[in-house]
Amino acid sequence: FPVTIHGKTASGVMVQEGVTVAADWTMLPRGSVIWIEGLGRRIVQDKGGAIKGNRLDLYMLNYDDAIVWGRQNRKVFILNKPLLESTNDDQTSSR
Repeated sequence: FPVTIHGKTASGVMVQEGVTVAADWTMLPRGSVIWIEGLGRRIVQDKGGAIKGNRLDLYMLNYDDAIVWGRQNRKVFILNKPLLESTNDDQTSSR
């Protein structure tokens, strides 16, 4: 299901048509690189409340294009999936 919101993604980068995908980060963590059948390479850069399980949102610049695209079922191949999300909050100090 495509989205047309402009601005920054949950990972802090600007949305890019042909690149940005929103996914459930418990399934495909931020930074995962995927190949969508018929579309090519995309990067998981965003997440959303309605994006659960095996659903993806493709970023599209134009609203009318997104409506025409609609919902589709495509095969998705994982090319590179980060093993562990790491943030400063996850790190502990031994001082």
